[in-house]
Amino acid sequence: MKIAASRLSRKSRRLYWSLAGSIFIVLAWALSSQVPVAQAGTSPAEHSHISKPMYEKTLSGFNRKPMNLARFRGKKVYIKFWATWCPLCLAGLEDFAALSEQLSSSPDIAVISIVSPGHYGEVSKKDFSSWAKAQNLSFPIYFDESGALFKEFGIQILPTGVYLSQDGRVMKKTEGDESNEQIKTVLISAGNR
Repeated sequence: MKIAASRLSRKSRRLYWSLAGSIFIVLAWALSSQVPVAQAGTSPAEHSHISKPMYEKTLSGFNRKPMNLARFRGKKVYIKFWATWCPLCLAGLEDFAALSEQLSSSPDIAVISIVSPGHYGEVSKKDFSSWAKAQNLSFPIYFDESGALFKEFGIQILPTGVYLSQDGRVMKKTEGDESNEQIKTVLISAGNR
């Protein structure tokens, strides 16, 4: 009995150290691969301009005519990047719809959302459209079918909000969900930057 107990003890120790080593390696990899984000909800892309090809890239829409971001020149824009697989994104859709409705007639503010069908774990455009129709979504949803805008804005966490100034500069980028009041405060306090 003593021999079996000592073997079990050695096996347990080996398993423990193997598991601890694996956890350490995974944590070290995860921490080293994170992109640094500046303080106060801003990103390294803050105050940069959208590249001209992205600004003029045409996006098809769900129940909307195709458009490009250049259409919003002269307006402050809030863009919500999200996906159907993201529980936090889905939980915030009702509030986002209310915000979109509240600001839809604003002459100097635009509120839109962008998904990237077939990229970043999102379903296909056809499946997304069927799902969105079943959900009766009415707020502006545009498709980044190539994933180029997700890359341009450095979207790594969903949901992510991107605020554009009237001249197309990225004023702020926030990761995670924001309340409608937080979004309106940023858009209104941005002035004419």
